[in-house]
Amino acid sequence: MLKVISSIIFTLFNLGSLHSQESFSYAFITNQESNKVDVIDLIQKKKIKEINVGSKPAGIAIDSINRQVYISNPESGNVTQINVKNFKTQNFKSGSSPLGIFYSENKNTVVVSNWYYNQISLIKIVDQKSTDQKIIRVGTSPSGIYISEKNKEIYVANREDNNIYVIDSDKLLLKKKN
Repeated sequence: MLKVISSIIFTLFNLGSLHSQESFSYAFITNQESNKVDVIDLIQKKKIKEINVGSKPAGIAIDSINRQVYISNPESGNVTQINVKNFKTQNFKSGSSPLGIFYSENKNTVVVSNWYYNQISLIKIVDQKSTDQKIIRVGTSPSGIYISEKNKEIYVANREDNNIYVIDSDKLLLKKKN
């Protein structure tokens, strides 16, 4: 039986590949108080791994093509990348206080909202490594973030301003505030 855990994010991760017989069915759970992510095997219905990440892990983003999981760590100011095949990790700088996180498969980019600095960071990923980072100013206390690949837009929820910024994901310019 799984112990009671303090989790804020629960993400199901069902990975399969057309080129491989291998597939994974995992749940990733952030545990802010222990600075860890628990991995639950959904087929075996048990915890199979506890992974150390940065300080106070919060958000989770999935790259199902490359089988990577990205965790935002607000207190340590970074993003942890977890390789789902071997559970090895590496950390990327991501600006200060990353909270909301989303992975764009079309752009191979991790986008995080930096809560205290009113900005988002776009981290380009090449061969599972951080190669470039861009910063965009947004409203006050950005938290939730979503990318519409179809509309080529980044949506950022700004808690203190009680609004949503819509950013052109190609030009990286503000389109509108709602």
